[in-house]
Amino acid sequence: MSTRSTKKSAHAAAAPTAAKSTTTTKKTTESLEKPQSLLRDIEPGQVLVLLTGQYRGSRVIFLRQLDSGLLLVTGVVSINSVPARRVDQSYVIVTDVIIPLPQETLEIANKFDDSFFQSVCEFSLQQKEQKIQEINQERVNMQKKLEGPLKSAILKHSKEIVSYLTNRADLAQFEFPHLELGQVDQAYQKY
Repeated sequence: MSTRSTKKSAHAAAAPTAAKSTTTTKKTTESLEKPQSLLRDIEPGQVLVLLTGQYRGSRVIFLRQLDSGLLLVTGVVSINSVPARRVDQSYVIVTDVIIPLPQETLEIANKFDDSFFQSVCEFSLQQKEQKIQEINQERVNMQKKLEGPLKSAILKHSKEIVSYLTNRADLAQFEFPHLELGQVDQAYQKY
């Protein structure tokens, strides 16, 4: 075995080695602070389809873009059980359906920020439980404030839009979302 390892080391020593580059590409702080620009098709009141996560396939309403570049979306909990949440815009499909939002809804949506969605982890166990209860109660209250005017705007818009938001957008293995969902959404454009 010693001859074998000697041959390898002799071969490795004879082979030329490429010099490792010491420069690495680092993102500048400017690019880290700059949020992702909003897609030109997305506007407040636009109905989006979520592509990932617990609520995959659910239709939600876009409210605004947060400072981090994520989208603030909600499906009215009483209609399709989707609470207010942050979503990256690469994980949504934009539909042609737009629901006009009242000014009150937009004012409430401006109260949401990225810190509202962050979890609590820097406390002791007892403090953490109390903090979680406080945060959960705060989230429930904010969701109720947001839902009131939003639900009335949805019902004013059209009765058919409720069934549209309730139904999930399911796709089979070889169906393409931009084709299949587009055909379904064309039926609801007139509403």
